Amino acid sequence: MHVLSILILILALSLPAAAMAQSVAATTTTTRTTGARPAATRAAAQTPPRPARTPTPAQAAQHQRMRDCNAEARRRSLTGTSRKEFMRPCLRGNMPAATGNAAAPVARQ
Repeated sequence: MHVLSILILILALSLPAAAMAQSVAATTTTTRTTGARPAATRAAAQTPPRPARTPTPAQAAQHQRMRDCNAEARRRSLTGTSRKEFMRPCLRGNMPAATGNAAAPVARQ
């Protein structure tokens, strides 16, 4: 009688787990075959994309300065510290004078 009680207890504990596993498998199979999406995914797919923000005039000007300064630094073949020293004032709108043999600054007397 004791063995029978243990078998009934094991059976009672394993049935809900087996039923749940079948329900999950059925849901997964249905989703794969029908192509149905969960509600959260459907809602995300239905939201319209945000429109692209246009930059403010100040942002556009800064972006153009960045392009111009990068092009000038590349033209001058600047690298490392000399490039940094050139880029800081250039991005602020104060284009530094050319350095090196091309345009040496004139010494004041």
